[in-house]
Amino acid sequence: MKKIRVEVMARLGLLTLLLLAWGLLRSAQAEGPLILSLGEDSYLPKTVIEASTGAKFIDGLGSKKLGEIQLVILSNIDCTSLPDPLRDGLVDYLQNGGALLITGGARSFGSGGYGNSNLAGILPFQIMVPRDWQPSRSGNIVPTDKSHPVFSGVDFLKTPLINQFNNLGWQPGARGIAMFAKFGQQPLIAERNVGAGIIFGIAFNMAETGSIWPQGNRFCLNLIGYLLQKSAIPAR
Repeated sequence: MKKIRVEVMARLGLLTLLLLAWGLLRSAQAEGPLILSLGEDSYLPKTVIEASTGAKFIDGLGSKKLGEIQLVILSNIDCTSLPDPLRDGLVDYLQNGGALLITGGARSFGSGGYGNSNLAGILPFQIMVPRDWQPSRSGNIVPTDKSHPVFSGVDFLKTPLINQFNNLGWQPGARGIAMFAKFGQQPLIAERNVGAGIIFGIAFNMAETGSIWPQGNRFCLNLIGYLLQKSAIPAR
């Protein structure tokens, strides 16, 4: 009888270990989307975004491969500051279904050296001059596509005034989403499909603009949710 009881306890112990291992495996498999965010990203309400989407922000690749990241965010960071695997792999990443958000500033687009990189041809904007971060008269951000999901619940009458942005052109094949009020065709927000992926561009500094935009958090939550939905890279 004692021997049978010991065998039963041993089997129960083994079963417990197997269930624990299965639970850990399920937990690892159920890891939410990963967002690699580099640069000046203080405008992102990360805690709110993580709670809403189940995503996790990381600030470096570490042991991860680019193909394991659902969304890459480059916030006013110059091209030469990007890690080599990221800079060299972004085109293939997008072709394979990744999502990329790039925002403007003095270290972005032409002013950030992107015009001389392999990324120039895939951006949703055309880089016109090497130093394109330029001051302007104050004007509003005017949506050209009010039905776009990034503007859901956003009051168009409360978009902030801006007086500096990257002076860019519309990229053929890109979808224009917003422009600068003072100039009829000055692009500010656009997106473009690249292979199976998507790249979303904002031609002003979100870290500066977001701090004076009452609905900036709503816009960012919409934007990140939209790009995660568009990403064709499955969470692991």
